Amino acid sequence: MAQIDTNLRVRRATQLVQENAQYDGQFRLLRHCDVSKGELFLEEASDGGTLAVRYHRADVDGRILAVRYYVYHHEESSAGTDAARDVEGFVERITSHDRLLAEISSIQKSHKNVVRLYGWNTNSTREQFVVLKSGFKSAWMADEGPKCIANSLKLMVR
Repeated sequence: MAQIDTNLRVRRATQLVQENAQYDGQFRLLRHCDVSKGELFLEEASDGGTLAVRYHRADVDGRILAVRYYVYHHEESSAGTDAARDVEGFVERITSHDRLLAEISSIQKSHKNVVRLYGWNTNSTREQFVVLKSGFKSAWMADEGPKCIANSLKLMVR
């Protein structure tokens, strides 16, 4: 009986630590309430139009950054259909992009003209989002506005 009680306490403590974690490796682990979404500045849709990725200006931790998240235009169809393959391929491309961003977002590998990863949310794909920051040059300089970060994002996507 004492062992069961100890196991429950350890499991609960582990759960509390995971819920309050602020970092996932080198990047911030974010919740939806940590991000204040602003204006939309870029949207990219999958070939079939089933899924879109939106980029918005965002206030995160008192900094102006960009948030990217998925928008489903139609309910996902069953596996094997064209819509499901469209979504799967598009999500895989974006996920590959995130892995690349994670690799180059270190101090040693970053470049002032390429967007870097700031943090993410690790929920299911439907609720997942990623927060990006520009390099040395501010993404929201008064003379360039959202064009600056949109152009650096395109550098990585193409």
